[in-house]
Amino acid sequence: MGMLITKKSQYALRAVLEIAKKSGSDVLTIEEIAEAQHIPRRFLGGILTQLAQGGVLMSRRGKTGGYALGRPAQYISVGDVVKIIEGPLDQVCCQNEEERRDCIAAGGCAFIPMWKEAFDALNKVFEKTMLSDLVERDRNLAAAHNHNYTI
Repeated sequence: MGMLITKKSQYALRAVLEIAKKSGSDVLTIEEIAEAQHIPRRFLGGILTQLAQGGVLMSRRGKTGGYALGRPAQYISVGDVVKIIEGPLDQVCCQNEEERRDCIAAGGCAFIPMWKEAFDALNKVFEKTMLSDLVERDRNLAAAHNHNYTI
């Protein structure tokens, strides 16, 4: 599964989740997000800028600056975030016409239907999983984890 989701997309999703968890409060700084989600600070700035340009986040500059959701969590899908970072997840290199010319199986490939089915399934999961679903899962996991310590 690691090859389907890059580290950059994982960082983006974790950052957006952290911001969504604090939604309703003020903006979060890069430092707060990096620390809470254990994301290297040097990668985070560019990722957050990309997400703000894509409309998932909004940024506020200045001394009291930081990041907040660009729209409510129930209207942001995992797919929205991944597409901003990676582009559409609908192609493997051999589905590209130009790259297929260099392929030894250029006349036809048994793998292409499988790749298409796999990417379609992944896209379906990403599009139906909303940020609000992940916030709820995170809260449930935190509650279960805290409960285990009080027993």
